[in-house]
Amino acid sequence: MENRFARSEYVVWNMVDEEAVLLNPETGLYYGLNRTAAEVWQALVVPKTTEQLVAHIASVFEAPSDAVGADVEALLVDLKAKKLVTVLAD
Repeated sequence: MENRFARSEYVVWNMVDEEAVLLNPETGLYYGLNRTAAEVWQALVVPKTTEQLVAHIASVFEAPSDAVGADVEALLVDLKAKKLVTVLAD
């Protein structure tokens, strides 16, 4: 089964207009998410697979899945590297 991504429980965040601002209290660094990335973040209210997130973004922005897939994957890699999301193995 595919891994699921979840928000790291200690991350503090807030929406500002259509963008999200995240704070990793371990590093003290803020991280800004544009509208599309903020939509991914909001979708992670419950853990989701990459495939589920790609389908969600494709639906919300009325774009083909293959057009958003690489961007969603790159975002998840970046968020994981910054310890803003965790990977839940099934």
